[in-house]
Formats: sequence, structure tokens, C-alpha cells
Amino acid sequence: IERMQSDGALALNLYENDGRLRFKLFSLDQEIALSDALPMLENLGMKVLTENPYSMQLDGRRVVIQDFALQPAIAGIRAEHIKLGFENAFAAIWAGKSENDGFNTLVTLAELSWRRVSILRAYAKYLLQVGVPFSQSYMEDTLQRYPAVARILVGLFDARFDPELSSSNFRVRQAGERQAMNAGIQGLAADIFKVALVRIETALEEAAMDSRLILQVHDEVLLDVPPAERDAAADLVVKAMSGAVE
Repeated sequence: IERMQSDGALALNLYENDGRLRFKLFSLDQEIALSDALPMLENLGMKVLTENPYSMQLDGRRVVIQDFALQPAIAGIRAEHIKLGFENAFAAIWAGKSENDGFNTLVTLAELSWRRVSILRAYAKYLLQVGVPFSQSYMEDTLQRYPAVARILVGLFDARFDPELSSSNFRVRQAGERQAMNAGIQGLAADIFKVALVRIETALEEAAMDSRLILQVHDEVLLDVPPAERDAAADLVVKAMSGAVE
């Protein structure tokens, strides 16, 4: 309450109650309009199920409490994993420090801070300026489907531009970047690998698994695999690769 009185900021609390996500907004004198709050929460990867407003008098001021019941875009998201990033992102959007768009879903899905999400947003806007054929919403949807790729891209940004990295570490990472971008597989081996990639994607879809193929570098593949599917996904990949050779 003292902080709200001093700088007019919101007080926020993302928590769990009976296994469900809830989000409380504390504001002074007047509540936040649902037409303002809902788009912000939805762009942070949440569906608003209910909203219960309360108010109380404290030190001569009216304190408004809005309690939202939330449903995340994907199952299994825990408040303890995203609490700080989610609250900071909502506050930044409300204060006008961050844009309110679909990139903010990565705060929840990829567990990125709003500042790191802004790196991906800046890249997307640059690509739009140079005339790529993909819309911003298309790029947002793609990263939402593959949040691990979003984390990789931010990591690549750090590897290239973080001044705290030592020169030796930077050279190692730069060599890895060149290998990832330039290495290729030629001839028959390339054809076999392409068949294997198709077989892996098809097998994952047919098995109705949450695991996803997200990146191919040279003769290696990177998958985003939930812990519960680790063994099953490994068996599936081995069978798909063996079948491609046959």
C-alpha cells in the first residue's frame, strides 16, 4: 500500500490456489477496466476464467483488489516458475515500458523476462522493415509453438553481444554459430536425413505426443521433450532414423 501511495504503481500477486493459477491486482481509488486488463493477460498466455473485485478502506484511501482466475495456454505451468517474470511483465506493459502483443506470451511459455522478449520483438520488426514475407502475428505464433527456439535465439543474442563474455568464450560460441549456419550434408546422406526428419515429425504427431522437433543443425536434431516423454521420444527417434536408412 505504501508503494502504491508513493509512486502510483500497481501491486501484483500471481499465485496458486487449489492447483489453479490466480492473479491479484491491487490499485488505489479505482479498479482497472476489464477491457484494459484482459488483452494484457491474454497476451501473457492466459485465459481469464473469472474476475472478482473487492474494495476496502485503508488510511482514508480506497484499495481495490481484483482477483482473476487464470488458465494458461498450455497445461503444467506453475506459478513458482513464472511468478516474477509474469508480474514484472504485466507491470511493464501497464506502465508503457513494453508493448502489448503476442510476443509477451513467451514470458509464460519460454519463461523469458519482458526485456528479453523485447529482443525478439525488435528482430521481428527489423525483418518487417527489410521486407520479409511473414507478418508479425505469424512470427509470434511460430515462437509460441516452439518456445525452446525463442530461448535459443535469445541465447544466441547473448553469445554475440554480451560484453561480459570473455573473448575466448565468444570465439568458441562464434565458431559454433558458423558451424550451425554453414555446415550441410551433401548427396545421399542428406536425402536419408531429410527422410528421417519427416519420419520423426510424422511419428510424433501420430503418437499424439507433446514433444516437438524444433531445430536441425548439420546431422543433429534438437527436440523439445517434456520429462515424462523422454524415454518414449528417444525410442521413437531411433526407430525413425533406422527406418530412414532402410
